[in-house]
Amino acid sequence: MNDLPAVETALSRFTRGLLHHIAGSDATRRELLERTDLDTLDGPFSDGAARLVWQVASEIVPAEDDALGLQLAASATMEEVGVLGYLARASATFGEACTRAVQFERLLKGGTDVYVETDSVGAHIVDSPSPGRAQWPRHLAEAIMALWWLWPQRWSGVSAAPMVVRFQHARPVNTRAHDRLFGCPLEFAQPRNEVVVSSAVWALPLPSADALLGRYLLPVVDG
Repeated sequence: MNDLPAVETALSRFTRGLLHHIAGSDATRRELLERTDLDTLDGPFSDGAARLVWQVASEIVPAEDDALGLQLAASATMEEVGVLGYLARASATFGEACTRAVQFERLLKGGTDVYVETDSVGAHIVDSPSPGRAQWPRHLAEAIMALWWLWPQRWSGVSAAPMVVRFQHARPVNTRAHDRLFGCPLEFAQPRNEVVVSSAVWALPLPSADALLGRYLLPVVDG
């Protein structure tokens, strides 16, 4: 079941954070083990196993954790993202950070269709399951899209908002947490998951930019 890749992905590490959050009782741990057919909840996880954990978690989380994916994204650490996070943070601009993350997306997760489209208005950061694959569980999709926005926005140190955020899944009953986090129009039941930012946001410089560190980390990440 847990057929691991050679390098553990950020999704695997992030899934451990999810389990730490929800699997506090023995009964919950037993249910997760039974429904995922895993031998352990301590990871590491293949991407397939991680997605299954998120699916089961989304079905058993209590009502007060209705924005679970957004909460976990907001509290995620650089250690969960791994060395790619440090490379992205060393980038010159918001846009370069996202472009580098897309370039080495295999370190984040597998089986996805991830790319950036730019036009005269701004940039579309697209991150969806590969064509023909099922939609991600809602909380996983929301966590992933939140991370694409939160990390580079924090690094820029500038208070801004995306132009729009789109999700493939249906609109939740309560979107107050989404409104607080993104501060922009939200669209659900869309063909793809994406965060759209303006050209001004895309060009925001990062105070953490470090060209020398970037040159050092690039072959480490590319290895």
